[in-house]
Amino acid sequence: MLPHDGAAEQCTLGGMLLSADAIADVIEALDDRDWYRPEHGVIFKVIVALYERGDSATESAVVQELERQGLLESVGGASYLGALVATVPTATNAGHYAAVVEEKAVLRRLAQAGARIAELSRQANQADGVDIGVVLDQARLALVDVASLRSDSGAPQFDELVMSTLDDIDTVATHGTSTRRVPTGFADLDDITGGFPRGSLVVIDAYPGVGASTLALDFIRSAAVKHRIPAAYLSLDNPSDAVTQRLLSAEAKVRLSDLRTGRMTNDDWSRMANRMKAISESPIHIVSPDNVDIAAIAKTITNLAATEGVQLVVVDPLHLATARRDLAYENREREVAEVTRRLKRLALDNDIVVVATAQLSNNPGPRQPIPPLPSLADLRDSGTIAHVADHVLLIHRPDAWKRDHPRAGEADLKLAKHRHCVTATAVVAHQLHYSRFADLAHG
Repeated sequence: MLPHDGAAEQCTLGGMLLSADAIADVIEALDDRDWYRPEHGVIFKVIVALYERGDSATESAVVQELERQGLLESVGGASYLGALVATVPTATNAGHYAAVVEEKAVLRRLAQAGARIAELSRQANQADGVDIGVVLDQARLALVDVASLRSDSGAPQFDELVMSTLDDIDTVATHGTSTRRVPTGFADLDDITGGFPRGSLVVIDAYPGVGASTLALDFIRSAAVKHRIPAAYLSLDNPSDAVTQRLLSAEAKVRLSDLRTGRMTNDDWSRMANRMKAISESPIHIVSPDNVDIAAIAKTITNLAATEGVQLVVVDPLHLATARRDLAYENREREVAEVTRRLKRLALDNDIVVVATAQLSNNPGPRQPIPPLPSLADLRDSGTIAHVADHVLLIHRPDAWKRDHPRAGEADLKLAKHRHCVTATAVVAHQLHYSRFADLAHG
């Protein structure tokens, strides 16, 4: 009998039926070829299909989908799925059981490869004039197949990656920028990062009212208005017209309060008119989604990337996004972790930059002493944010607590995490009455 662990397979599936977190963990380790029992592979495929299209993957939902496909009885019926759920009191250990299933799958492939090698040896022994080198190559390929099954992803050849990378380096050297990166619009920050690389997740963290949403919109303006890079702003807490007002205020340098109340001077109207053509022709998409479930957000982002060529997406704010409305998470940290992982996956799958705004914990409040420059330890809800994100920007504005501070009008953009280079801090000017930050030299 080939290596397998039926109990581990059952516990893995049971955990997946209980928790979306478990599904996310398991699909990183297993695919439908890893199951010893065929019915388990069928159940796994249905769970993953439901999960990936953003539908519920609970026991009842999987039963309904199996029945719709005419597969329910072949996997043991609804009672068997109920038994799978009953095998595990919690989904917490699904990742552990998945590792056992994966290990047994590899051992099975090794055993099958060994049988093929034994057959090659038997055939070679019975034949005349056999080239032993050919036999060894065939045996080696049998073992290589075992390893390649774990990384069968249609990845490009290495020489293609090398040439693509060299082309990108040449573009940067010639033009000072790269089509693989999205400029931030801030000279010092772009000097540090080279722009945000596509496929990356950027998280902006700040205390409430310090300017995280403003900075995110600055990134959108730089990409779409200045560089004509298609960009989208998904506002989870404000209607689209409110975001548009902030964008107009920033671009035309009209006080946001005057714009909202209609108290604009002739000079204000003139500046607005001068910027309207550039703004209206910009490839900007501002969306205020009704559904803040991460699955719905993922569909919106994927559609914008596919149909509009969007290369930069802002999700503002991260803490309002929910992982799965139909599932109860053990705590908010687990839910934020799931949302963060999905956003990173969206960046990679769509080859775009995803920027999410988040809040720092332990807000000292306006009457408290000026807090020190924040660190990754201050991230609210989840350390997973710092682990998953490629870049973490922390905003520090001393005059948010002391109006007459010597550095009033300045803000620190602390790159607390930079996956591709050293961390550093860029100093910018804040012009929040215009709903914008700006380079100090041009403030």
